[in-house]
Amino acid sequence: MKSLRKWYVVLLAVSMLVASCGDETTETAETTSAPAETTAAPETTAAPETTAAPETTAAPETTAPADPGPQQGGTLVVALEATISTLDPHRSSGGQTHEVNEQIFEKLITADYTAPNDGGPPEIVPRLATKWESSADGLTHTFSLREGVTFHDGTPFNAEAVEFNVRRVWDPSFDHYIGEGLSGLAGTVFQNLETVEVVDEFTVQFVLSKPFGFFIEKFATTTGLGHPWMISPAAVIEYGEEVADHPVGTGPFKFVEWVRGQHLTLEANRDYWRTPHPYVDELIFRPIEDASGRVNALRAGEVDMIRVVPPDQIPQLEGEGFKIAAGPTPHLWYIEFQHRRPPFDDARVRQAVNLAIDREGMAAELLSGTVEPAICLCSSTSATFNPVPDWAGFEYDPERARELLAEAGYEGGFDAVFETSTSGSGQILPVQMAEWIQQDLAEIGIDLELRTYEWNTYVGRWYLGMPDDVDMNQISWGDNSDYWLYESSAPSAGINSGGLVDEEYDSLLIAANEAASQEEARGYTEAAARRAHELAFHAPIVSDTFPVAMAGDVNGFIRAGDWVVDYSVVWLDR
Repeated sequence: MKSLRKWYVVLLAVSMLVASCGDETTETAETTSAPAETTAAPETTAAPETTAAPETTAAPETTAPADPGPQQGGTLVVALEATISTLDPHRSSGGQTHEVNEQIFEKLITADYTAPNDGGPPEIVPRLATKWESSADGLTHTFSLREGVTFHDGTPFNAEAVEFNVRRVWDPSFDHYIGEGLSGLAGTVFQNLETVEVVDEFTVQFVLSKPFGFFIEKFATTTGLGHPWMISPAAVIEYGEEVADHPVGTGPFKFVEWVRGQHLTLEANRDYWRTPHPYVDELIFRPIEDASGRVNALRAGEVDMIRVVPPDQIPQLEGEGFKIAAGPTPHLWYIEFQHRRPPFDDARVRQAVNLAIDREGMAAELLSGTVEPAICLCSSTSATFNPVPDWAGFEYDPERARELLAEAGYEGGFDAVFETSTSGSGQILPVQMAEWIQQDLAEIGIDLELRTYEWNTYVGRWYLGMPDDVDMNQISWGDNSDYWLYESSAPSAGINSGGLVDEEYDSLLIAANEAASQEEARGYTEAAARRAHELAFHAPIVSDTFPVAMAGDVNGFIRAGDWVVDYSVVWLDR
């Protein structure tokens, strides 16, 4: 049985309407005993004799000071759960790194990080483009660009700058090509790109060799390896491979200093094209990998905000006056299996593991209700998930799990190696969660050996594929675009750390990619997600609401339904 313990987590306003119909000496008695129907009498709001009575001059709207609204100025310090990997946007990986790069760089179009989180995918809105059009056959996509925008170094943003950025990640013949495999963009957004054409100074056109059903979605999302953020061509030409130390974008914040492992300092871009301009003058990111260290830094006033709040600390922090923001995100914490050899090449063994893990218990007890049990290999804010498919869900049934193991020839259980990180982007509490899973699987006879690594080391191992001596590993990922299913696990081209091979699954994902529209692609992705669920290709565990804790004087923060945050809308009441 588990020894883990559970953590559990009106104002009354009275108003009085005064009716006056006599001299000042009788006014108080008349107003306190006025019948209810007199409250609607128009003469009570304009009667001149009421001006001398204290209670009538203290109307509710005059008792509270006017809300000054967002204030400008100050320094916002944010504690990250892992170190920043790079400030070259086309090589960016990891949620914390994406969040930082989002403040410096911009895309042509983007998910709306300033809209309230309703649990569904955020709307795709214009950013450096003002509009876009896609042909009916899905082959041509034309973007009209925003005029009057410059990079932080004064370089004009125009169609030639867009062409430069695209060729940097897509065209091996380009002088500033960053190299095959160094950016995920060439294999995702631009996988079918035939030409990028400068139509005029502020119009750029992408022509594909065949349709890609997720072209627009992937242009707007922030997940995976490399993103279509725009970096100054002049900076790339000047600094070459060292441009990550001199990042120049068009975004709301400009680069000041990066001391690796200690802090990254940005300053407000007061020439920013979008209004309002950033409210804070300075934005500092500090990597603090230890969860307790982040909490202690918040309490000590060393930082104003922390990502990845330890679930058991949330009630205490709220009681101390700190604010908590959380909501549905594309996050999925899931296990990958070693498909290349026994025992996990057998679907019954994979199904047994899925049935043996108590997701509800983990969510409620270990993670204090800050996550939702995962029901399929699809992000909770993705279109395939919304509405929730009727076939999804994993019942906690260790007895049935033992039966499946026996059917597969493992009645006595077996030993297995499970790898994860010690912290990291979206990893929540990876070691404690792995230990929970270790205990659950021990109950059906699977003895797990846990191996843990620092985040950047671990994600590099995971990306290269599961080593032969490892049986299970784990990652936190997900995307609002259903292309993520292909990107993460397609046998023919996905990262597919566990070496999954399934022709039907692969063909469904390829068909989705080649659809002319997102709507056409959706049917294929749902069928693929269903097959992944039924054959237990993976073990989805939980989806995080990504709680963020902040000081009481931090305002305007929006926990968008995506991986990143727009810090330009955050302000300090100091």
